[in-house]
Amino acid sequence: MASSSSKHQWRYDVFLSFRGEDTRNNFTSHLYKELCRKGIITFKDDRELRKGKSVPQQLPKAIRDSRILVVIFSKNYAHSTWCLNELVKIFECNKTERQTVLPIFYDVSPSEVRKQAGKFGEPFTEYEKLFKDNIEKVQQYRVALTEMANLSGWHLNGRDESEFIQDIVEDILSQLRRSSHSIAKDFVGMESRLEKINDYLDLGNLSKVKTIGICGMGGIGKTTISSVVYKDIYCQFEGSCFLENVRESSEKYGIVSLQKQLLSATLMDKDIQIYDAYRGTDEIRNRLCRKKILAILDDVDQVEQLEFLIGKKDEHWFGIGSRIIITTRDEHILKKHGADEIYRVDELSQDDAFKLFCSKAFKNNQHKEEYVELCNDFVKYANGLPLALTIIGSSLCDKSAREWNSTLDRLKEIPNEKILRKLQLSYDVLDEVSRKIFLDIACFFKGMKKEYVIKVLESCGFFPESGIGELIDKSLITILSGYLRMHDLVQEMGREIVRKESREDPSLRSRIWLDKDLYHVQVKDMKTEQVKAIVLHSWKQEEQHLSAKVFSRMKELRLLILRSVPTSQEVEYLSNELSYLEWYKCPCRTFPSNFQPDKLVQLHMQHSSIEQLWKRSMKPIKLLKVIDLSYSESLIETPDFRGIPNLEELNLEGCKNLHEVHRSIGVLKRLVFLNLKNCGNLVSLPSSMCNLKSLKSLILRGCSKLKKLPNMFGDMNCLEVLDAAGIGMQQLELAKEWNFHLLSWLMPSTWKNREPMVMAFPSALPFLKELNLSYCNLPEGAIPNDLSCFPLLKRLNLSGNNLDVVQASIIFPNSIVLNYLIARSFSHYQIFHRISYVINLMQKGIYTYRPYSFPRFSMYLPGSEIADWFNYQSFNSPLKIYLSSSEKWWNIVGFVVCVVITEDDEPTCEFEVYSKNKFVFGPTYHLKDWRSDHLYLFFIPNHLIDPYEEQSPTKVKLTFNETEIKKCGIRIVHEKEIEELLQLGKPLENLYAFQNFEEIYSPSHEENFDSGEEVRTEMEFWSEGEADDMELGICCSEREEDDVEWEISSS
Repeated sequence: MASSSSKHQWRYDVFLSFRGEDTRNNFTSHLYKELCRKGIITFKDDRELRKGKSVPQQLPKAIRDSRILVVIFSKNYAHSTWCLNELVKIFECNKTERQTVLPIFYDVSPSEVRKQAGKFGEPFTEYEKLFKDNIEKVQQYRVALTEMANLSGWHLNGRDESEFIQDIVEDILSQLRRSSHSIAKDFVGMESRLEKINDYLDLGNLSKVKTIGICGMGGIGKTTISSVVYKDIYCQFEGSCFLENVRESSEKYGIVSLQKQLLSATLMDKDIQIYDAYRGTDEIRNRLCRKKILAILDDVDQVEQLEFLIGKKDEHWFGIGSRIIITTRDEHILKKHGADEIYRVDELSQDDAFKLFCSKAFKNNQHKEEYVELCNDFVKYANGLPLALTIIGSSLCDKSAREWNSTLDRLKEIPNEKILRKLQLSYDVLDEVSRKIFLDIACFFKGMKKEYVIKVLESCGFFPESGIGELIDKSLITILSGYLRMHDLVQEMGREIVRKESREDPSLRSRIWLDKDLYHVQVKDMKTEQVKAIVLHSWKQEEQHLSAKVFSRMKELRLLILRSVPTSQEVEYLSNELSYLEWYKCPCRTFPSNFQPDKLVQLHMQHSSIEQLWKRSMKPIKLLKVIDLSYSESLIETPDFRGIPNLEELNLEGCKNLHEVHRSIGVLKRLVFLNLKNCGNLVSLPSSMCNLKSLKSLILRGCSKLKKLPNMFGDMNCLEVLDAAGIGMQQLELAKEWNFHLLSWLMPSTWKNREPMVMAFPSALPFLKELNLSYCNLPEGAIPNDLSCFPLLKRLNLSGNNLDVVQASIIFPNSIVLNYLIARSFSHYQIFHRISYVINLMQKGIYTYRPYSFPRFSMYLPGSEIADWFNYQSFNSPLKIYLSSSEKWWNIVGFVVCVVITEDDEPTCEFEVYSKNKFVFGPTYHLKDWRSDHLYLFFIPNHLIDPYEEQSPTKVKLTFNETEIKKCGIRIVHEKEIEELLQLGKPLENLYAFQNFEEIYSPSHEENFDSGEEVRTEMEFWSEGEADDMELGICCSEREEDDVEWEISSS
């Protein structure tokens, strides 16, 4: 991540220039030891004073490689041309490299050095004679001495030498810290990363030993970050050590060599002797247990390496205040060792990646305008990986645009080998099964839902739960919102491993993921015994469809997924090794007779031409768990289920020509999911269905010809979901003796425009959470007056029924917290007179939560005026509120926003929160279209804005898209308001000052605000506690001329 502004990689912190015979065995020796004790890397030339007149070549290099140049002037310093020649080199480096020079005046005054006076200047009379033919040399000596003496330095002047040395060392430490802090600026994107690491290090609290882990994929910058941290803080410790390439060093030289290196560096002792690793652990523990040390272990790949170098977490090998930093690709190592903090390194941002790339690709970090588009292409390819940006950028320096284009084209076909080798180190340490999982994800499943991928890989016998966990630990993949994520170059590394199986012949590779490769195999009629997995999501070969014959030689094929791939011909052969088969729009009418897939676990053939799976009986497929033939409209019969006894899921949705289900279905003792939705010609269900004792979900919706349910239907006592909406029965009675104790979701039927539904409920459904009785034309008394038989009921849909009847008949006991009530098709008159009833239902749910965890709240209501209760209002977008310190955040519950939505508008509303101009929170609300003006109200609680107390919001901004709004308003809701209502037991509508709901629709005082006018209030935000997220709302929407829809919801 270094940029071109990084001028030097310092080898030493301090270079000592001194007159040996004056100070070698006293002052300089003591100063050197104290510098080393403080962990300051110091160069000191220990050879006896030579009588030569020039400085050896290694000394100028040591001078250039040192941050601070210390010159110890003593009485006889100028008597040595060696010292003077060295001083001239220091003077030159000071001018060109801008290094810090620190003069120390030991037993001579600055004035004597400056003027070359007294005994100090005596040798210059001799030098003018000696160098009479090169008098410029003498002048160089004089200039160097004068300039050095003019610098700020240290003068002993009779002081106690030990105190004098302590002060000098502290000064050097201070200067090193200042120069270290500037290092981060030389590395793109480093400052924000260092800030987080420094938070974890917590150097202000040295009461304990802390271990910090830095993990991430190869080439992400872990070593660079740790080296910058090391240079920044090592001088604050009594001893320090940076162990590079622990993995490689332990493999090549053994762990004992690393133990020696650790002790030698921290103790500044080159003569450490260790004879075996176990004695080494004792030596480290005994010699460092009282020293405050900094140890960085770079690229660790085994927990055992940590145990031999720094001990186990609770063994206390190092002194109080020590800090250990471990870099690794494997996060599991850090967790197993018990690291106090773990920092996962992310990719560089787009801007930082562009800066880093340009710093490598252009001299002086000045990119050319005509190269900008190409730069962006390379930055996109590298996808924020510093290693790739550095390698590719450096390779393009001084190259023409033509060469840049050629390199980009080449990278798309053949990845950079140096990058891949670095990335592949993480792959090489995986076991065989984890390698297969990684290659399958890299070739097929990147970006797919983790749950889906696990099912596929489980079918292949790969133990994906543990395998994916290992890939995450080794930074090869991540999980984001339930989807598998993988860096583009890591994916390319995996695919390149497969391509290397046969560079020219894809039929000799284990996996095929490109349609052009499978087409190549088809056209060339190649042998395909090596192919084990094919996944294609499209077919772009316009010349020819995929021929089913291409599978005839794939004897080892275990995984086949074809989506949107037009296929010609009947399938004559499929591999019996198949574990997972997914073929969208498969042209087969039946499977070939020689297909005996005894390893098959999942079969997905949606929208296929299948009429029947097998024409004749076959030997049992005992591993088959899932069959999905949904929307296979040609299907006329289901298989004999005795051949698939362990089936767990059967999806036959949309199989319109299916007339019956095979009578053997009752043998499926493990079946948990059965979907017969929209099987429009299904006329009956076999009586053996009552034997499905494990069935949890039964979907019969839309089976319009289904006239009856089997006897003993209620014996399926594991059933949790029953959807019978739209079935062909004229009357559905829920028998009281039905044993549906676990039922949580029930939709008996949809009875719109039919006779009133007569229903007898079971005596108790203790786990019922959702009951859909929409359009059942319920008569009075149709459902129990007391719903205590449904103690867990959360969602009740009563749409299409008479609200007066429903209200009269239902009593909601205190034990029920109803979160979601839907009731559609009521007049405005009914809404105005019944809304308080509905809100009081909501109130019961709200009051079960503490005020600070107040749920999200949303409401649509007819109207065009905003009540005065919203004390910040504007006619235009945006509306801003600035917040500061007059109130504490724990006094604030959240914000209520009200917007007037005009007819036929669908505005987008953005609620944004900023902290010191930094964006911290901002949901977007997509509002509904209406036939008349409506109000949309929503509430955002404080715990959503600042759940972890990491931000202090200072500005709230309400913005709408280009659609015009009539008006918007905001109110800040205080905890005090809710507390008062809770104590008084007032209904919820009082919270919003709507004691009379007509107030919302009556004209109110309107303050005029110009467009974008800023409204200010004084407030300071804090977060107090964290709560369950819940959403409640009332939604009103017009469906017909005189009808509206309203609902209460929570989630």
